[in-house]
Amino acid sequence: MTQQQLADAVGLSLQSVRQWERATGFPHMAKLVEIARALGVTPAELVPGPHEPSTWPASVREMPAAPLVPRLQALEAQLASIMSEVRSLRQEAAERLLQPGSRVS
Repeated sequence: MTQQQLADAVGLSLQSVRQWERATGFPHMAKLVEIARALGVTPAELVPGPHEPSTWPASVREMPAAPLVPRLQALEAQLASIMSEVRSLRQEAAERLLQPGSRVS
């Protein structure tokens, strides 16, 4: 995929994509899902893990949001766990409702 194709796929400028590749800019967090989808990867693969900040380019390490990335990743992991539990509870509730003699109040 070319830089222009990626820019077109996520609705941003070619200049933005070039800045990301040179680490002179960083995409808005809200765009990460779209970028990941366009590239065929997960958003987590686009964001360095909490164990890697020393490998981030200086321009990224100095950004005000950079220290928030590890916290964001931890919250995303917690959310995934909560959503898994919600799915399990929904499944259990559906199964109980289908049992003979069950009542909906």
